[in-house]
Amino acid sequence: MALGTDYAESYQAAEKAYMQGSYEAAAQAIDQLADEYPTDPNVLLLKGHIYCYGLNNFEVAEQQFNSVLHLSSDL
Repeated sequence: MALGTDYAESYQAAEKAYMQGSYEAAAQAIDQLADEYPTDPNVLLLKGHIYCYGLNNFEVAEQQFNSVLHLSSDL
């Protein structure tokens, strides 16, 4: 499946918000992207970082990181 401009723009917006310390905005952007691409390891990894290092929500972060590991082991 080819990923379009909307995907790239949404991912970049989430990443930029995270890097600028706007963790709530980053979470909102990445959550929306994760709903659309629930098996994309890049999305899940960024979501894990946002929730772990930005929001200190370790439960959500752990779920995301475990999903990435699971997806990677399926390849």
